[in-house]
Amino acid sequence: MPCNSLAPYLHDCGKYTKNGLNKIYMIGFHDLVNISGSTEVFATSVDGIVNQINKASGKSFVKVDQTKKTGGIKETTTINDNGSVDFTAEFTLSIDNFGAKNKAFTESLIGVPVVVLTQLKSGVWVAVGLDGNFELRSAEGTLDDANNNRALTFNGSIDGLIPEVDKTVVPALIALP
Repeated sequence: MPCNSLAPYLHDCGKYTKNGLNKIYMIGFHDLVNISGSTEVFATSVDGIVNQINKASGKSFVKVDQTKKTGGIKETTTINDNGSVDFTAEFTLSIDNFGAKNKAFTESLIGVPVVVLTQLKSGVWVAVGLDGNFELRSAEGTLDDANNNRALTFNGSIDGLIPEVDKTVVPALIALP
């Protein structure tokens, strides 16, 4: 079987060049349901952009405020010697203020696969965890003269590179039920 031709990539000057995360939302993977007639909780357009994420009735992505400039997404593609390809992702953020809300949020994440919906500062939305294999792996709290936060690290295997999400579907995903 012949290999696919390479896709061109030309950098858009001034467009999509801002670094960092703007907005963060999360939902437990168990709060998503398969799309009717599908075995997936999401669908993509022909160009690979997620154009549907199917929430269970009454469920919504929840907003997560982060300590300024602490969030990050990292994806890793590994081509193994046998030709197989593995994809993994990591998402980190810090949340402020030790207290009941911080504790309750962190405890609600333990052992729960999540989907992270993030708007990048470029305005592009992405989703990590749509395959159900992405979860909190560590929570490290620091309380001293300079810090009052909990650093959260999520990671897991993913089914491919992190996909863009069509911005027109986001308002319905984050609307309160």
